[in-house]
Amino acid sequence: GTGYLMYDLADKRGPQFGTVADSGTSLVNVEALAIANAGLAKILNGDCDGVADELDKFVVQLTIPPLQGLVRYLYLTDPVVNGGTCSGNVCTYDKAWAEGWAFAAAILPQIDECDSNVAQLVRDNIDVDGVETPMKDGYAYVKQQVESTYACMGITCADVGEYREND
Repeated sequence: GTGYLMYDLADKRGPQFGTVADSGTSLVNVEALAIANAGLAKILNGDCDGVADELDKFVVQLTIPPLQGLVRYLYLTDPVVNGGTCSGNVCTYDKAWAEGWAFAAAILPQIDECDSNVAQLVRDNIDVDGVETPMKDGYAYVKQQVESTYACMGITCADVGEYREND
């Protein structure tokens, strides 16, 4: 990795979601770099007010890798999908559950801003502190509800891609 958390996360998730440029770099990183360069050009031309547009576009790009992480771990923590089981408070997918909650916590404020009911649904399905067994509402339904907030966040399903179970 490069040592840059979001850059590395985007490149890690890209192949898992089919969002990789021909160069092998994630589409998120290609687009973020183009946006950063456009913003730099505006700054160098003295257009400081115009940089706000690039900042908004940059934030959208930085939203995609945590969303991809959330979708991946919603899938991996659904016992119906992955065959995992829980006995007491110990599940065969505890690591995935914890990672899913970490991604959820990172992206929940943006989801909540778009639709508080969807944010609560995510929390009710993957919060490691408040949920006995994750994904009680099922991967397909929770994913569909999360996707319903994409337009509000300025992204598309194509931006996020489709999780490939074997990657």
